[in-house]
Order: sequence, then structure tokens, then C-alpha cells
Amino acid sequence: MDGCVASVFSLAIVPLYFRYVTKEQKANYEEFLSQEYTLVQDIRKFSFIEYQHASRVSILSRKCAEAINANSELAACGGFYYRLGKIEGEPMIDNALKLANDYCFPNDVTQILAEYGGIIYLPSSKESAIVHMVDSVVTKVELFDKDAMSSTWNQNMVIYQTINELSQKGVYDNSGLSMNQFLIIRNILANEDILA
Repeated sequence: MDGCVASVFSLAIVPLYFRYVTKEQKANYEEFLSQEYTLVQDIRKFSFIEYQHASRVSILSRKCAEAINANSELAACGGFYYRLGKIEGEPMIDNALKLANDYCFPNDVTQILAEYGGIIYLPSSKESAIVHMVDSVVTKVELFDKDAMSSTWNQNMVIYQTINELSQKGVYDNSGLSMNQFLIIRNILANEDILA
């Protein structure tokens, strides 16, 4: 009888605890993305162009993560701070990790920063793969001027080529992304006005 009571109690408490933890994590990510947050202001002061890039990557990463039922808050936060190391300069990844540690970032955001560009580690989660894909596409599109990207065909060609090359190199093999999820993300990016 005690075992049955303990089981019923556990079945009632565990979902409530899970909801509480999830809610607190979301609030934590949103705090790191708040316009009033110190590090957000530091990025904006460092370079408005870098701030715009971070905002674009964050918004698109959230949208892509929502589309495949991944952690959209984590993707948005990881996307915003993906190039955090630029504030301190080289070595970028080490400096990003140091800043993340100084500001007590959650471990999953820090992991995305450690996997920046697939330089040391390849993306190991769906959210990290999303951020990598979005950052690669946004960076490539930003390199061209608005006139070169005025045609939807031009932008789509750049996006498809960029993402397909990364996929062929096996960058996302350890991320857990299915082929269907990869195609959904690619389609979203191809249909967005990246420079808007």
C-alpha cells in the first residue's frame, strides 16, 4: 500500500516539478535576452552592427527551433550570444566561455558557445545546430549588399548553397537533427527576409 501511495504521489509531483523547472529556465533565458541586461547593452555599445547580427540570429533561431519543437528559448539565447567572444577578441571561443562563466550562463548556452562555428566541437544538440545554421546564413547574406540580395532567387541560392555545404561536410551529424527537421529549417531560412 505504501508503494502505491508513493507511486501516485510521484506521478502527481514529477510533472509539476518539471513544469516549474521549465518555467524557470524560460525566465532565465528571457532575462539574458532582455534589452536592459548588462551584456546586451555591452554588445550594443561594442558594435551596433554586431548587435543587429546577434538580434537577427536570435530571432531566426527561435523561429526555427519552434518549427521543429526544439527549445526555442535556448536557441534564441544561444543565437544572440553566439559571437560573444568578439567583444574581447582572440581567442574568441575562450573569451566567450570566460564571459559566459562570469555572467553565470546556463550550461546549455555555454555549450552552444563552445561549439561556435564547429571550430573545436561540432554542434551536439538541435539548438546548437540551428544556431550554427542561422549564423552561417546570416553572416553570408550580410556580406552581400542589399542590391545583390534584392532578388529572392539570389538570397535563396546563397542560403541553399551555404546550408547544403555545411551538411555535406557532416557538421550536423552529431546534433540529432533529422533530415526532415534539417529541411524545415532550410525552408524557413530560404523564405525569410534576412536583412529586414
